Amino acid sequence: MEARHLILMIIDACGNKIESKTKIQKIAYFFSIKNNENYQYNPYYYGPYSRIIEEGLSELTGAGFVEVNTCSFGTEDDKGFEKKRYDYAITNSGKELLDYLKSAHKKDYDKIYEISNKLKDANYLDLSIAAKSYYILSETEQNITHEQISEKAGKFGWEIYRNDISSAIGILQNLEILY
Repeated sequence: MEARHLILMIIDACGNKIESKTKIQKIAYFFSIKNNENYQYNPYYYGPYSRIIEEGLSELTGAGFVEVNTCSFGTEDDKGFEKKRYDYAITNSGKELLDYLKSAHKKDYDKIYEISNKLKDANYLDLSIAAKSYYILSETEQNITHEQISEKAGKFGWEIYRNDISSAIGILQNLEILY
């Protein structure tokens, strides 16, 4: 499935709008796992990241199918970097494309809807930790403890606290990708 089609269906399944680019990346990541799609995810700051998904989102906004709104939260540190969140919504022309996609790819849409429905209320940080945890678990051939997950996260430059892993495991179990 084309990344831009997946993204449009994710946004729709989340109620025609979604908060944060990271949330789109993580829902697409979990869809790719459950459906053996290869969007070439690699470790990145907020967990597994796909340039293919990023480009698909840019294509949708550039074509006017999705609009983006920036929310500013002041500065991050003494260097003055601004904290921002990008929120996305489907435009009227995007809804026309979406109607076609939902009928042409009904089975895929149903899967996307199921996954998105389970994740739409989770915040992007919880989804990031769940994605990071799954990424680590998928690279390990044996059962590992929460402490070991936390230690292995450092290999990717990630900081995962033991307490957050329980919540992440709950998300993965809810998605039925971890039992």
